[in-house]
Amino acid sequence: MFNKVLLEKLRNCGKESGGCGYDDFLVFLQLVFEFIMSFGLILAAFGVVYIGYLFVTSKGNVGVVTHARNAFFALIIGMVLLFGSYYLVGTILLNLGVNPNIINDALTK
Repeated sequence: MFNKVLLEKLRNCGKESGGCGYDDFLVFLQLVFEFIMSFGLILAAFGVVYIGYLFVTSKGNVGVVTHARNAFFALIIGMVLLFGSYYLVGTILLNLGVNPNIINDALTK
């Protein structure tokens, strides 16, 4: 998930070359955001399994089917918000002039 070389560079950025810079801060933010995205995708996968379990075990019970359907729509809304925030933050950073390959650039320093 995380690049160990990059994390080590971030851990030592205050010790090397007089401190951490703006690029180091942006790399850190991107790593945190990628972690949140990964965690959200894992939660969504478990949510799909749980909702599928509810549908299969409902045995025609209208209350359980309604609960599973509502949970499914909540999961879809959550995923739309998660991916929407990812693209929104990426667009904002791109319009601010941030290099979209900042992690790759940080690894080559």
